[in-house]
Amino acid sequence: MSSLAMFAPLATGAVSTAGWLLSARATRRLRHELRTDRLTGLANRDALIDRFTQTTRPGGAAAVGLL
Repeated sequence: MSSLAMFAPLATGAVSTAGWLLSARATRRLRHELRTDRLTGLANRDALIDRFTQTTRPGGAAAVGLL
């Protein structure tokens, strides 16, 4: 299961998360923060590893030492 899977409901505009109602703009910003490294703005390393793992082997056991 991807570390971002628990935030899947955030893909649909305004949502209620743990009792907090997020606007569509706040939701987009949160999704961006979860996907990118705050210092470089590059894609989050964990998200890249998850994507690499899922695309290389369906079982999810890929060598990620190259990243």
